[in-house]
Amino acid sequence: MEKSQNLILIEHTIMETKRCLLRKITLLDIEDMYDYRSDESVTKYTRFTTHKSKEETREVIANSFIPERLTKWGIELKQTKKLIGTID
Repeated sequence: MEKSQNLILIEHTIMETKRCLLRKITLLDIEDMYDYRSDESVTKYTRFTTHKSKEETREVIANSFIPERLTKWGIELKQTKKLIGTID
């Protein structure tokens, strides 16, 4: 029997490239996520609105990223260990 896509995603909690890690988002990512999601020069090119507070970022993580952990990933730059974006 062939593995389902969900089973594959559950088994692989981290995916790695030469420069980045793709990993699950946690509440520990609030600071890094807020850094780029509160920057209007970044958010003008995205589908999400500019975050006005860290509490807003916390709510987005809790209500969007954590419930959808199978399909929403954080992009972490290995060199700095900083979350630089997300992908879904």
